[in-house]
Amino acid sequence: MSTKDDRSSANAPWIKPPSKFKRRQIVRPSATVDVYSILVQLPRESRDRIMQSYRMSTLEKLFRNEDIMATVDGFIKYGLNISETSRRTFMHRNSLMYRLNKIRDLTGLDIRMFECAQTFKILHILYQIREKEREEELARLAAEEKKAKDEQERLKREEEQRVRNEKEMRKLAKEAQERVVNNKSED
Repeated sequence: MSTKDDRSSANAPWIKPPSKFKRRQIVRPSATVDVYSILVQLPRESRDRIMQSYRMSTLEKLFRNEDIMATVDGFIKYGLNISETSRRTFMHRNSLMYRLNKIRDLTGLDIRMFECAQTFKILHILYQIREKEREEELARLAAEEKKAKDEQERLKREEEQRVRNEKEMRKLAKEAQERVVNNKSED
């Protein structure tokens, strides 16, 4: 049986090692995960399947509302802490609660819970990806339409040039024929 004096302080479970973090210090990871770059790599069908299980029409209205999104971004930024968010965003606590409740009532996602906040953020990123793809598709279609229009104009100009050339050739042929007739009549 060993006595307390026999034990070294390194092996003593009752002695807490000093913490390298101060109390209330927020620890930020040195490298963050870029969720956007992960989600954009998913096939479009997979992203669409994820979004189909939520009321995207309602969510899209919220995603377009700058005030709501500023509230959500602040709420997530300040660790889903209502008091901290209201203090840092200069919003009354009851106004913040009203907006969070409105989001919950409209979407079924209570973003005061981490899983729902995470889901909301992922859906927002998927929405952004889809909107970017739509914009790129519209730009591609506009470029194709412009290319087709330019091609039509080029073909029209070529046709007009061909018609002018034919008229010129007929005119020259007629003049040549008249010269031949005039030369025969002079002889």
